[in-house]
Amino acid sequence: MALARNRPGELNYGSGLAGTANHLAGELFKSMAGLNIVRIPFKGTGPTVTAIIGGQVQLMFGNASATAPHITAGRLRSLALASLQPSPLFPGLPTVAVNLPGFEAGSMNGLFAPAKTPVAIIRKLNQVVARFPRAVETRARLLSNGLEAVGNSPDEFAATIKSEIARLGKVISDVGIREGQE
Repeated sequence: MALARNRPGELNYGSGLAGTANHLAGELFKSMAGLNIVRIPFKGTGPTVTAIIGGQVQLMFGNASATAPHITAGRLRSLALASLQPSPLFPGLPTVAVNLPGFEAGSMNGLFAPAKTPVAIIRKLNQVVARFPRAVETRARLLSNGLEAVGNSPDEFAATIKSEIARLGKVISDVGIREGQE
């Protein structure tokens, strides 16, 4: 952050298409830190990783499954995690939030059903699916693929989605990201 502050507009970051998780992470970082860094768009995470390895961009917010092999091979260097808490995927790696309190960015996956699905069926599905991330073998397998499982209730997941829409909606609005942009 100090380097970017001392060289406004000179540093850049790579991201996938407009509105993707790594694009929003970069814009959130710029906004919260008050930085002037330039976004260089790519057609996905793969080309962005290639560009950072090749020196065309100085940084990126990437997911663990795409970046971990390159970190292990010494082609990429991890600077910080975008999660609020440290991760067992990268022991000892600090979070961005250590120097930028409240910063959190990432992506999430979940299980969805049609809106009119009866509550009893939703509860039963949740009971079955919620066991999945608690299994030791499952956690280990997911971690080996760069994923951390979180099992929560439909209400908790809905609240998370609502919160993320509000939080990231502000970034989208402030930056002027539009559907079909690029």
